[in-house]
Amino acid sequence: MVGGRAALLPLPSCVSRLASSVLPLTFPLDIEKMVETSANDLHIEPVPIAAREQFRAMVEAYWREVMPHASACQSPTARDAFFEEIFTWAGGNRHPHWVLMEEQPIGFVSFEIEGGIARVHDFYVVAEHQRKGYGTKIVDWLFVHFDGLGVRQLDLHVRRDNPNALLFWMAQGFGIAGYRMRMYRDPETHTAYKGVLSSDFVDAHASKGKVSYIDSASV
Repeated sequence: MVGGRAALLPLPSCVSRLASSVLPLTFPLDIEKMVETSANDLHIEPVPIAAREQFRAMVEAYWREVMPHASACQSPTARDAFFEEIFTWAGGNRHPHWVLMEEQPIGFVSFEIEGGIARVHDFYVVAEHQRKGYGTKIVDWLFVHFDGLGVRQLDLHVRRDNPNALLFWMAQGFGIAGYRMRMYRDPETHTAYKGVLSSDFVDAHASKGKVSYIDSASV
């Protein structure tokens, strides 16, 4: 969850611009190994298991910013389950990376690669460091890293209620490749809810003064 639900792909017209703007860095081709580099004053590396709780605090700040009304922000049990579901230190290639500036974490990115396709699942820069160009530097790092792994397609999702994220990714050369559709239903009344994101139900809950099935949704 990079921030909704429109699938994005990089536009071919951006290739020449990126080729001239990315840093001349090299990366190991084994993503199970430590992957690190510096982009001016940034340093990107996998999050060590020993820093798991520090990383989690930053993840929860990200959730509160992007989806404050979701169950992952309201329920400790849902929060624990959601964190365990999307972040892993048990192998595989979805290990989270964080972004360090002067040894202090200022953001993170998680992704996985399969069959020449990279999927960026989460991307975040902490509030006090946003709008300073760090997000673009992280994306440049991702492009160089993915190029080194032979990736030919990049996919991610942007939340519908996060238009700033959509503008950011389009500015990086991505384009809308499709739409991710969703419906929540009440099986007892055989009807559908009029909303698909947690933010869609805030006003309805306030007016009805009750909790509905949608509160079990993570997003």
